[in-house]
Amino acid sequence: MAIKENRQYLIVFQPAGTPDSTVNPRGRYLTGFDFDGDNNLITVSTKNNGDTFGVCKDTDGDRLPNNDSAANGVPDCVRVVNLSDCGIDITFGYSTGTTPPNGPNNTSIPPSGINFSGTPPYAEFDPDGSTDKLGSVYFQQTARGYSYCVRISNLSGTTNMWKWDGDKDNISETDWTEIR
Repeated sequence: MAIKENRQYLIVFQPAGTPDSTVNPRGRYLTGFDFDGDNNLITVSTKNNGDTFGVCKDTDGDRLPNNDSAANGVPDCVRVVNLSDCGIDITFGYSTGTTPPNGPNNTSIPPSGINFSGTPPYAEFDPDGSTDKLGSVYFQQTARGYSYCVRISNLSGTTNMWKWDGDKDNISETDWTEIR
C-alpha cells in the first residue's frame, strides 16, 4: 500500500495488557496511513482526514467518513488484525507460553515479543518500499509452544519469516528455520 499510494504506511503493534488492546485482550495489530503523524493509527475523524487504509469507500463507491462504528478504538478504515481471530491461543511473545532460548541467528528475544521502537511499537514502510526501522515481532501458539518470528531485516524493507524448530516438549532447541 505504501508503494501503491506513494505514502508511508505503518503496522502498529498493540500487545495484550497495553491500554489500546483492551478490546482484544490477546493483542492486535493495525495497518494504515497515519494522517496526523502520531504513530498510533487511532485518530478518528468524520471529515475524511483521520488515519486510514487506502481510500475508504462503501459498496456504492462513495467515500466514507472515518468513524469508529465498531467501538474498538480504531477508525473504520484502518485494518485491524485481532490475534484472537487468528486461531486458538495465538499471542505476541511468550507471556504465557514457552520461550525459545534465542531468536533466529542467535538474536535475543524481548519479553514482549516485539522489538520495534515507539510507543506503541510500530514498523513503517516508505513510498519506495524501504524502511528506516528494523525489528522483529514474535508470535506463539501457546498450547504447543510453536513460535514464529517476522523480521524486517534491512533498510530495503526485506521481510523474513522464521519458525522455531522447538516447542514446549523441546525447549532446548536453538535452531530456527526460515520459511519465507
